[in-house]
Amino acid sequence: MGKRKRLHFLAGVTIVIVLILSVLWGVRSLEAPLPFDEEADTTAAVAVDKRYGVELTPYRVVDSVIPSGAHFGGLMAAVGIGPAEVHEMVLLADTLFDLRRIRANNRCVYFFDKARNDSLRFFVYHINRVDYVVFDFGSPKGIYLGSLPVDTLRHEYSGIILSSLWNAMRGDGKNPALILNLSDIFAWVIDFYGIQTGDRFKVIYDELLVEGASIGVGTIHAAWFEHIGRPYYAFKYEQDSVMQYFDHEGVSLRREFLKAPLQFSRISSHFSHSRYHPILRRHRPHHGVDYAAPSGTPVRTIGDGTVLEARYAGAAGNMVKIRHNSTYTTQYMHLRNFAKGIRPGVRVSQGDLIGYVGSTGLSTGPHLDFRVYRYGTPINPLTLESPPADPVDPDHLDQYKSDIAPLKRALDNLPERVMEQVL
Repeated sequence: MGKRKRLHFLAGVTIVIVLILSVLWGVRSLEAPLPFDEEADTTAAVAVDKRYGVELTPYRVVDSVIPSGAHFGGLMAAVGIGPAEVHEMVLLADTLFDLRRIRANNRCVYFFDKARNDSLRFFVYHINRVDYVVFDFGSPKGIYLGSLPVDTLRHEYSGIILSSLWNAMRGDGKNPALILNLSDIFAWVIDFYGIQTGDRFKVIYDELLVEGASIGVGTIHAAWFEHIGRPYYAFKYEQDSVMQYFDHEGVSLRREFLKAPLQFSRISSHFSHSRYHPILRRHRPHHGVDYAAPSGTPVRTIGDGTVLEARYAGAAGNMVKIRHNSTYTTQYMHLRNFAKGIRPGVRVSQGDLIGYVGSTGLSTGPHLDFRVYRYGTPINPLTLESPPADPVDPDHLDQYKSDIAPLKRALDNLPERVMEQVL
């Protein structure tokens, strides 16, 4: 083969190879992704910034609060919404949100459409710290309710009491709701008016957060309280579709009777067969326990029962008497007034509000005289022992103990701290 022919042959082979490689590369390019181009448009991959489900880019957003004395019509008129549109929105809101519920100092947010001469498109009113209502002035107009996401933050907290549970936890800046909830859990087994210096507690609970700010206390998952050297555990557990608290052995903390009829006060006078009466100036029986508390402090029944009396009773002042069963009756004296609906024959449930601390009748100051009768005979309320409610079902007890084991370990290993005091 001559030199010229060899060159033509090599050129032809090269072209064929190039064509084959081109085809193969084309097939590969269909199967494999293209390399990343830093200058390519990546708009679709960028998360859209939204509030209340509204994309922010087209709008000028103004956060505000409802001024004192404002109403919906006036708020809308101030931003250019005419009476006809306001009336249309009022009709739309009829079954969804009562516009009379708009309150001063609640948050509100205005969305002004930058492409339409800054006209109002959305108005958002915060009903509370979680729920809100959106008024959409687009076409067609609309109203919808929404809720901000609520996050939970798990806390472990402990303390040693120097004076009272309230002073200990408030002195440490804790939410009053946590104090009340913790006392409610142990209300059947611990008399919080008899708290001793050196009593200890531990609690595992959730704090509720919205937009990073605390809005309150969520679930108390587990707690431990040592009162006068005796430890009490509490674990939240659902049984028969009801959430209750049980101890580490599955025994319910709930009792037939609460330990006391009101919260966070002090005992000013004990049960006695001969007590000096400060008004009558002579010794006489005092078959009850006096709880000193500010006038208006809520008083609750210690157990389920039927109201026998709710009347003014001379020296006893405004008085409520409740029969709980064939054995026990309780009496609540010197009330400022009665709770709504409390009258003879009414059924009440444990913890129901029955009245308010006062100083009616023969009394030197605001207090509650609380009495308990067994078969008609007065007994010392502080010695009343009450049987627990049903325990964890024996068929589920092993599973219950397994479920609470991590929480019990966390409580047992939680360090204790002496709390600051509120003076």
